[in-house]
Amino acid sequence: MKKRVAACFFCMLLISMGFTAQTNTNSVNVQFIRSIPLGVGVWDSVTLDFLNKALGPNDIIAYRPQNEGLMSAPTTARKMLVFGDQDYGQAATLIQDAKTMGAALIGFNLEGQLTREELLEKAREVGKLVKEADLRYMFGPKVADLEKYFPALSRIANILLFQSQNFQIQPNYKQTLGMAIARIKKMNPNVRVWVQVSVNPPGNRTLTVEQVLKNIAAVADMADGIFLFYNPTRWDVAKDVIIKLRSGQ
Repeated sequence: MKKRVAACFFCMLLISMGFTAQTNTNSVNVQFIRSIPLGVGVWDSVTLDFLNKALGPNDIIAYRPQNEGLMSAPTTARKMLVFGDQDYGQAATLIQDAKTMGAALIGFNLEGQLTREELLEKAREVGKLVKEADLRYMFGPKVADLEKYFPALSRIANILLFQSQNFQIQPNYKQTLGMAIARIKKMNPNVRVWVQVSVNPPGNRTLTVEQVLKNIAAVADMADGIFLFYNPTRWDVAKDVIIKLRSGQ
């Protein structure tokens, strides 16, 4: 964007709520969709076995502290430990343990009612610990906080996670995400922006595989990676999305 926009970062997000996104997988090169890095959370050994077969070295398998024990197993993809504000007090220990088990990244999912000072202080503190461990740092705040604080956050984390699930069913999904990513990149061209796409977003908890693929295709040429979010009850849908993404069919 050539002109600085004084209006709300996500003012366009308020338009046309409740409609199905009109994106087309044919508008994005299939080979590009196949090659974009993909992040997926693991819940148990069954999902881990599948992800080890489906994902490659540029992808990410994400673990939570409660299933950190699975991290000791070898993986084809990069390992990332993700924790939230409830585990902030144990951040130093969690990060060191994750590094010992081969993690390449740390994800900090910081949501909740926080002041600007509280959010940035915690983001910086975890970032400092991650840097000391010589790992990469993915920070995932609420979209509202990303809207307000992205100028500072783009200088703290290696990767910012844009949680797009609230906007997936909007007809202007691609334009909205494009505007958001462009503003972040303008502030810091070196920061990476991953987009979280859900198989069960709030606007439609039962999206089909094809609908999820259309969302991914809409942003694949703008995002540096896609993080696929799923409720465990929707694992079969997430699994089929991954298979189609990696097969390119």
